[in-house]
Amino acid sequence: MISCATILVAVDFSAASDKALLYGRELARLMCAKLHVIHVVSDMVAAGLMTPTDMAAMGQAHQDLEHTARERLRVLIEDADDQDLSPTIVVRKGSSPAAEILDYVKEQPIGLVVVGSHGQSTAAHVLLGGVAEKVVRSAACPVLTVRTRERDFIQPATPPAAG
Repeated sequence: MISCATILVAVDFSAASDKALLYGRELARLMCAKLHVIHVVSDMVAAGLMTPTDMAAMGQAHQDLEHTARERLRVLIEDADDQDLSPTIVVRKGSSPAAEILDYVKEQPIGLVVVGSHGQSTAAHVLLGGVAEKVVRSAACPVLTVRTRERDFIQPATPPAAG
């Protein structure tokens, strides 16, 4: 029997992460698992995109980004009627979304990570790296990657009307 107590879904507000959230929700319901939803806000200073002297000016901007991300996650959860799941919303700041996701997996009893894959071209993947790939390679638990262009195994709750 497969058992999973906690599922983590990584969200970057793309179509791929929307689909990952759909899968995460359904799997959490099927397994009676706790759902955690994480978004990583880019830390521009840690990423080397700004100097530490710019940090004072960026302090409020980072707080605003984190607040906006938390609100967007809250709206995603409320719109999908996930009240029965009581999801835990997590917003972290860091230079690497993959590293933040992996750190969270180490800190919490996560049994499964669900992450969207953008299916980047080889050149884009080499230049940007793949968050999903990094998580798959390093996570201490199983990882389900979801692409927007793949066949779905989640069926609509109500069958389409015959006509």
